[in-house]
Amino acid sequence: MAQDPLRVPPARGSVASPAPCSPSAARSSVLILDPEPAMRSFMQRGLARQFALVETAAGVAKAEDLLRRCLFDLLIADIDLPGGGLPWVEALYVQGNGLDVIFVAADADVESAIGP
Repeated sequence: MAQDPLRVPPARGSVASPAPCSPSAARSSVLILDPEPAMRSFMQRGLARQFALVETAAGVAKAEDLLRRCLFDLLIADIDLPGGGLPWVEALYVQGNGLDVIFVAADADVESAIGP
């Protein structure tokens, strides 16, 4: 059975809201969502000094699981994620999950990354 890429975990303020996973309020948590293992590893190593918690996911299913368990401050997502990175993040916002998002793309220019 194919997974619906627009199914997202409960919003931050809902009854089923996850607890913060960050051990320190002064240092934040980040979730990296990218299908490329080398990119996930590169970003994780680079951000580990700045964030108390850095988690990675190769796809939407793992990201959803992590979002159910932890309250992240930042999501860094591949805009070209198989299954639709941008539509999935848009669905997060529609459901009220207001975490900050940074999109990354392997494309050299904006028009290639997001299309016309």
